[in-house]
Amino acid sequence: MTYAGGTIEEADRAGTTADDGAKPASADEVRGRKLALKGMELLRTADTVRIGVAMNTDKGHQKISLHMDRKSNCTGTFDAGPTRRGDVIMIAGGATYIRLTDGALDEIREMAARRGPEIADPSGSGRRWRAAST
Repeated sequence: MTYAGGTIEEADRAGTTADDGAKPASADEVRGRKLALKGMELLRTADTVRIGVAMNTDKGHQKISLHMDRKSNCTGTFDAGPTRRGDVIMIAGGATYIRLTDGALDEIREMAARRGPEIADPSGSGRRWRAAST
């Protein structure tokens, strides 16, 4: 586990000095470190954990909610804006499945209709699917 560029154990030992080690840490910094250490200890002993993130990026507002266990299984939902909303399932850290919401699929269909068939088939052959080359 890392914390502020070091290990949790280093942060615990350095709990009484500021990050540069030259001056005593403020009461708020010591309290913050103790809370972070307690939180990491709780995470270490948890069988499952739910994580929710909401953030604003250059691409707009994005949200994700994940529930994970110690066997590398994960389920959750994501919303990264139009055409990018759905559910995710990961099994044992391997196979990962994405299911887009009906709304996201409708948005993809509408976007494709606005762009026209040449986007789906740039060759103009009228074929929408091509056989994979072997």
